[in-house]
Amino acid sequence: MAEVTYKNLNTASGDISSLGGFSKVKLVKCDIKSISSLNACTELTLYDCKHLNSLPALPNCVTLKIRNCHELKSLPDLPKCEYIELIDFKGTKVTLPVLPKCDHVVLSEFKEMKLTLSGLPKCRVLEIGAIEDSKLTLPVLPKCDHVVLASLTGTKLTLSGLPKCRALEINELTSTPLTLPALPKCETLKITDIEEIELPRLPNCESLEVHGCLAELVLPELPLCESLNVTFCNLARLPDLPNCVLLELRQCKNITSLPYHSKLSKLECDDEKLVRDYCKQRVACLARVDSALNDVLDNIAIHLEKGLAQ
Repeated sequence: MAEVTYKNLNTASGDISSLGGFSKVKLVKCDIKSISSLNACTELTLYDCKHLNSLPALPNCVTLKIRNCHELKSLPDLPKCEYIELIDFKGTKVTLPVLPKCDHVVLSEFKEMKLTLSGLPKCRVLEIGAIEDSKLTLPVLPKCDHVVLASLTGTKLTLSGLPKCRALEINELTSTPLTLPALPKCETLKITDIEEIELPRLPNCESLEVHGCLAELVLPELPLCESLNVTFCNLARLPDLPNCVLLELRQCKNITSLPYHSKLSKLECDDEKLVRDYCKQRVACLARVDSALNDVLDNIAIHLEKGLAQ
């Protein structure tokens, strides 16, 4: 594999024309405006090339990483790209091309942008973070099973569809409310510091965490949920939790009762009355079980006595 790395390169013309035969290219802090050819390039890394304003065709690029290249306004078609990482695009308007083979997308440190993602039919992992004062629209992601949306300060987020998503994490979204699309396959959902959110049905959710939801929070039915953690939320009631093993509840002052199920093995709650009432339910249930067991044993003893007598 032919590789080349340039750091602090400065050309009189502002163009690099000698990279066409390299498969792996890395440019760091290079004072250039354009690159003539990257036909053989399969992995391209551009860091701090602040005057770079255009890229040539990238017909064979599989991995693309760009950081802090503020003059770059658009990207060429990327028919073979499987991994794309764009970081620190503050004050720019980048147009993302259709990425027909892209499996993993990372976008971070965008500011004051209108960013619409489209053409991600095979994206499996999507990571977006530190998006400030922007508008972010995500299309239906038919193959995506892992999504992380973090630190979206002042950003309006639109999620169109995540039919195969198994793990979703969203935190620090200050522009609310947020309505989540259907999540029929979601197994793990974590939501932090979102003032108002509307949750869809979660028929396959096994782990749910919600922190810092100040508006009224309504939890859907959670038939398969094994772990539920809710803190600092305006939550009035808990759904039935028939399979819950771990329940953590803190600073949810509107909750008046806890659902009782025998599978619960760990309860963490800062409301003494709720815990005391729950314990009473458990003792009463155990007493009923003990009484029923005694009745069964008595019946067995009676049948044994009759059998011996005969």
